[in-house]
Amino acid sequence: NYYANLGVSKNATIEEIKSAFRRLAKEHHPDKKGPNHDGDSTEFRKIHEAYEKLSDPALRAAYD
Repeated sequence: NYYANLGVSKNATIEEIKSAFRRLAKEHHPDKKGPNHDGDSTEFRKIHEAYEKLSDPALRAAYD
């Protein structure tokens, strides 16, 4: 669920979605994991995909 991936409600505004994405992206971005990290960016990809779908009104409407 894209909303759950970002930790926002289905009624979230675009500003809330953007804010949640930025916060989570900073936390889960592969570059932030350090040189000894395996490079698994699965969580970041899920967050990014959710943001792409929910930040576009047409894609969000189709998803809902």
